[in-house]
Amino acid sequence: GNELSKALQEKTPVCFTLKRKTDPHGLEYDQIFASFDISVTKDINFDCSTGVFGMDFNYGHLDISETDAKGNLIRLMTIPYTVTDNAVLNEVSLRKALDEIGKLVSASCKCLCIEDLDTRGSKRKSTYRDPVTNRIFHRFPYERYLDFADWLGYKYGFEVIKVHPAYTSVIGKL
Repeated sequence: GNELSKALQEKTPVCFTLKRKTDPHGLEYDQIFASFDISVTKDINFDCSTGVFGMDFNYGHLDISETDAKGNLIRLMTIPYTVTDNAVLNEVSLRKALDEIGKLVSASCKCLCIEDLDTRGSKRKSTYRDPVTNRIFHRFPYERYLDFADWLGYKYGFEVIKVHPAYTSVIGKL
C-alpha cells in the first residue's frame, strides 16, 4: 500500500508480474504482484543488551522464549497457527501468529532470534516417504515464515537475528 505509493513517487524501479489464477469455484481471476526495494529509514532496534526473544518454528505452533539482560529465562509461551489443505489460510494464520509476536517484541524493545534452516534439500529427498508425511512436510510453510519474520522486524522496528539451528528446539521442549 503505502510503500508502493512511495516507491512510485520516488521513481524506484518496480517489477510487476501478472498471474492468472482459478478459484475453487472455477472462476478465473488475475493477480498483480509488485516487487521493489524498500529503503529502511525506520529506527530499528539492534540492541540485545536488555535480552532477546527466541522463536522456534514448529508444525502448527511457534514456541517463544524471552530472556533478560543476563540471558536468564523470563518466560515461555506457545502461539498456535492453523495448518490446513488451503495454503492461503495457512499463510493468513501464520501471519496473525507472527504479528502477535511482533507486537510483543516491539513493546519490550528487544530483538528476535530465529533459527536459520534450509529445508529445500530435505524436501527433494522426501519423495520416498509415505504420502501423509510427504503432504505434511510439503505444506510446512517454513520459507514463507522466514520472509514474514524479516518483514515483521521491519514493520515493528527490531532486528531479526538468524542463528544456527543447533539447540533451538530446546525452547519447544521447555
